[in-house]
Amino acid sequence: NYFYLAQIGVGVSINRYVARYRAAHNVEGLSRVISSAFLLQSTAAVIVLGLTALSVKFLPFFFADRLAGETETAAWVIGLLGISVAIRMAIQAFSGVVTGCHRWDLHNFLNASAYAVTVYAMLVVLWRGYGLVGISAAYVGGTILNEVARVVLAFRVCPELRVSISRARWSEARELLAFGAKLSSLEMVGIVVTQLKSMLVLSQIGIGSLAVYTRLPALIRHTESIAAKYSQPLTPTASSLQGSGRHVEVRELVMSSTRFAAYLVWPILIGLAIAGDDVLQLWMGSQYDPTLVLTLMALGSLFPLSQQPMLTILVGLNLHGRFAYIQSVGALFGLAASLIVIRWLHWDLLGYAGASILASNFAAFWIAFDTCRQLEIPLGEYVYRSYAGPLACAMPFALSLLIVATIFAGHPALTLSVCLVVGTIVLLPLYWRVAPPEFRAQIVSRLPTMFQFRAAPQPEA
Repeated sequence: NYFYLAQIGVGVSINRYVARYRAAHNVEGLSRVISSAFLLQSTAAVIVLGLTALSVKFLPFFFADRLAGETETAAWVIGLLGISVAIRMAIQAFSGVVTGCHRWDLHNFLNASAYAVTVYAMLVVLWRGYGLVGISAAYVGGTILNEVARVVLAFRVCPELRVSISRARWSEARELLAFGAKLSSLEMVGIVVTQLKSMLVLSQIGIGSLAVYTRLPALIRHTESIAAKYSQPLTPTASSLQGSGRHVEVRELVMSSTRFAAYLVWPILIGLAIAGDDVLQLWMGSQYDPTLVLTLMALGSLFPLSQQPMLTILVGLNLHGRFAYIQSVGALFGLAASLIVIRWLHWDLLGYAGASILASNFAAFWIAFDTCRQLEIPLGEYVYRSYAGPLACAMPFALSLLIVATIFAGHPALTLSVCLVVGTIVLLPLYWRVAPPEFRAQIVSRLPTMFQFRAAPQPEA
C-alpha cells in the first residue's frame, strides 16, 4: 500500500484529462496525455520494482524473530505482491481511459470478474496446499489477467486513442505531476496522521484502548467507502462540463451530488449513532463498546462524509489544491487537539474522538465556504439545496430508531432487526417523494406484470 505513493497521484487523475479532451474532441491532446501518463506510470512501476527488491532482501531479516523461520516465505510474498503493485501501476492510465469515457459499467464489471477469478484461483491453490506463496502467485496471475483485459477494453471504448513514447511530452507530464501531487500530499498527510494518532493512543491510554479505538473508525470507513464509490464518476463528469463551458451545470452538480450523498450516507451514520452499541456487542463483544464514542463519531461524520462528492468534482475541475491544503491543515489541527486532550487534559477515548471530530468538521465547513466562493455559489443556497431535504427525512428516521432502541434496550439482535424494519418503513415513502421523476418512472415501469389484473382473452368464434 505504501508503494502506491510512488505514482504521486498521477494514476487517479487521468480520467479527468480523458473526459476533458474527449468533450473538446481533441484526439491529439488525448493521445499525448495518455502517452505521457503511461510513461510516468511505467517509471513509477520501475521504482516500485526496485523498492520491492530491497524489501525482499532486507525486510524479512529485520523481522526474523517474529517470522519464526518463515523468512523465505515472507520474501516470496513481498516480492509477488510488489510485482502485482507494479503491474497495476504501469497499466493504470488505461483504467483512466475507460472511466474517462464514462464506461463505469464496464470498469466495474471487469474488476468484479477479475476479483472473482482471482478468489477462485486462491481457493484452489489453498486447497492444494501451496500456502501463502501460492496464494500470492494466484493474486499476481489475476492481476495480469485483469490488466491485459483492461488495455484491450480501453482501446475498444476509445478507438481513436494512440499511445506511443514519441507522443509523450514533458509539458503534459509536468501538468500531470503537479495535478497528482495535490492528491498525493493529502494521502500522505492522512497516512502519517493516522499512524501518529494510533501511537498516541497506544502510549497514553494503552494497548487495550487502541484495540477498541481501531474498531470504531472501521465502521465509519465502510460508510466512507460507499460515499467514495458513489462520487468517483463525478470527476470525469465535472471535467466534461468544464471542457464544454457548461459552468452553470457544474454548480448544479455540486449541490445535487452533495444532496444525494447525504441521502445515501446519513441513514447509515444515524443508525450507527443510535444502534451502533448493539452492532459492537454482536460483532466484537461488550469490551469493545465504549459508551457514546461511536455515537459521537457517527454524528460528527454527517457533514464531512456528505462532502465527498465535492472533492471528486474539484478534482475534475483541477481546483482541488485548496481542498487538499485545508484537509491537511484540519488533520494536523486534529492531531494537535488529540495530543492536548490526552497528554495534558487526561481525557479518555470520548474526549479524544471529540477533538478529532471538531477538527474534521472545522475543515469541512471551511472547504464548503471556499468552494462556494470559487464556484460563485451563494452559501445559503448551497446549504438549503444540499441539506434541507436530507434533514427533513433524517429527523423522523432518527426518532423512530430512538424509540425502537429504547423499547428493546438490552437485546442487541432484536434491536437491530426491528430498527432495520422500522427504518425501512419510515424511509421508503420519504425517499420515494424526493427521488427524481425519471427514477420513479423507471421503477414503476419495471413492476412485475403479475400485479396487473387483465381479463383473460376470449376464444375466437
